[in-house]
Amino acid sequence: MTWLQRNRWGLILLLPALVVALAAASFRMVNLYLPWSSDRGVTVESQVVIPSQRTLVDYPNNEVYTAILTPVALVPAETGGDYVEFTAAPGARLWKLSVMVDADPEMVLSECSLSLEDSTGTVYETSGGKVSSGEAYVDTWGNLCTNSDAPGPSADLNNVYVPVDPQYARPRNYQVDRYFTLPTGVEPTAVRVSLARSPHWIVQVPVG
Repeated sequence: MTWLQRNRWGLILLLPALVVALAAASFRMVNLYLPWSSDRGVTVESQVVIPSQRTLVDYPNNEVYTAILTPVALVPAETGGDYVEFTAAPGARLWKLSVMVDADPEMVLSECSLSLEDSTGTVYETSGGKVSSGEAYVDTWGNLCTNSDAPGPSADLNNVYVPVDPQYARPRNYQVDRYFTLPTGVEPTAVRVSLARSPHWIVQVPVG
């Protein structure tokens, strides 16, 4: 009896496993390395209108809310920070983004975040490129669309609506100031507004 004859059943059973492995590798390739068409974003003029249906939150009575975000200023800054003062790291420049928000106080905005883009489409977050007291400063939560002292309602791990404690209630109209660092010589050209599972919005903003 030849080796193939002795092991034919093992080889037959191996084929489905090989197909599954190749499919998993292809899925990983598409998910991690190839761009999705939705990642192109939606370009809008002057402001972003976010309906609550675009978020992940399950509201108790299927309420419908709206948030309107309008970038009003994007300027260079020497320092930034509400509680901890920071500056740009060597080789970088600090930029201050101001956004006016008009949103229903009962709408959950915890998954909404802000970032900047340059003319090449490179995206810049708030987390890196900053120093405070000579040490690297990581501004992890500095990209949110709400202020830390009045975030408004939230959602639990199952995306179920959680009412806000009155002391953290969010006003209908407010401003958020966010600080980003870009390499020296690179200027931002647009603001990106993102949700957890929705195509982002891109707003062209004049600098200065």
